[in-house]
Amino acid sequence: MENAFFNLKGIQRLLATLFLLLVFLWVIGFANFLRSIPIHTPGDIVKSDAIIVLTGGPKRLEVGITLLEKGKAALLFVSGVNEKVTRSDILNLFDEGKIPKSPKLFNCCITLGYTAENTRGNARESLQWVGDNSLSSIILVTSNYHMQRAYLEFKSQNPNIKITQYPVFNGQFRLLSWLIHSDKFVLLFLEFHKLILTNLRAYCCYP
Repeated sequence: MENAFFNLKGIQRLLATLFLLLVFLWVIGFANFLRSIPIHTPGDIVKSDAIIVLTGGPKRLEVGITLLEKGKAALLFVSGVNEKVTRSDILNLFDEGKIPKSPKLFNCCITLGYTAENTRGNARESLQWVGDNSLSSIILVTSNYHMQRAYLEFKSQNPNIKITQYPVFNGQFRLLSWLIHSDKFVLLFLEFHKLILTNLRAYCCYP
């Protein structure tokens, strides 16, 4: 009985040590994730074959259109568009002044993708379009906190694609403000764990 008691205490100490180690690693990982979130809009970027905009956050489409207008790419693909959204709905954004650019670009240069339901699907849908059009370089447009996971998904599915990251900011991004507001903190918290799962899947499932 005495040996069993000491073995039980030893197991408990081991479990407690492992738990503290996991907590330590989680804190370090989360801090590194926060540190890696882009906090500045990119300056001048090189021209690419296409711009890929991932839906799901404000200002992403506006930024994509602006880059297209500036000649940073000849084509724009919008991934993950809701099936109820039509080309007319997008054109209305031009008419209402939410996207103050020329609607002529829509007919020649903008394609909507409707199949993606998540970030992994965004990458699959976008890269299929990239392959169909024989393109080799893209400008990836998504929210700044989402960029790490989106970039990883694209690179995991096609390591040869050249990607220029263009993070979008919803207002002025202040990390401290995000950490002290519960809704924004939850968004970062969930995004960090999704990034962990994406890394695990990339390690296990892709060459």
